[in-house]
Amino acid sequence: MRTHVKAINFFFSLLVIICFSGGINMSVFAEEENNRYIGVSTKTIYNLTDEEREVLEKKSFDGDAAASFRLYEYYSLSNPNLEKEFQYLEVAATQGHPIAQYNLGCLMTRIRGPYTPWYDLDKAIYWMEKSAKNGDKEAKRNLPKLKKVKKGEAGC
Repeated sequence: MRTHVKAINFFFSLLVIICFSGGINMSVFAEEENNRYIGVSTKTIYNLTDEEREVLEKKSFDGDAAASFRLYEYYSLSNPNLEKEFQYLEVAATQGHPIAQYNLGCLMTRIRGPYTPWYDLDKAIYWMEKSAKNGDKEAKRNLPKLKKVKKGEAGC
């Protein structure tokens, strides 16, 4: 009995090592529940092939807000690149994507950390207002807080 347990543990450990070293596509082990993957890393879910990325870049250039937002997710969650992450987030926001508008507003309020170069409270309020007008509930909830910070009534 113990030999069987050791063998099972060995093969399971080997499978995990192979999967996480890139030897097996983890998405085959994923269960999809309500359009959410369980058992797959964020990096895997938001990854793009070179071909997919090129198609999305063209769509983004042609004004597709969803494509621009997808590229933002890719550079934010799968292939981290702050410059491109921020670039595509700003493009998606400009193209009218309400979640991009909200996220951009949030990122522009960061005083510390990697987003510090993009800190701009006036622009953050602008994007939060756009997002709120487009129906984003979080933007509606957070907009008054940002305006208080701007007036100096509250700290970040």
